[in-house]
Amino acid sequence: MHAHYANRWSSRAFDSRPVADEVLYTVLEAARWVPSSGNGQPWRFIVARTEEERRRFASFIRPAITSGAIMRLS
Repeated sequence: MHAHYANRWSSRAFDSRPVADEVLYTVLEAARWVPSSGNGQPWRFIVARTEEERRRFASFIRPAITSGAIMRLS
């Protein structure tokens, strides 16, 4: 097993400082090109920077969360 996977960890504490747009773009652009089944890259990203944007997104996905279609990580 590659050391990167064996030594991974899940962060439980987050910094409250905003991520710079350039950094966010770089990370999301890299994620967009990650291999997927059939090279379909079926993912979409939603950036919610404000509490209001997060509430709007949560209300949009809430039916899927309660049906089990989306796993909620918090």
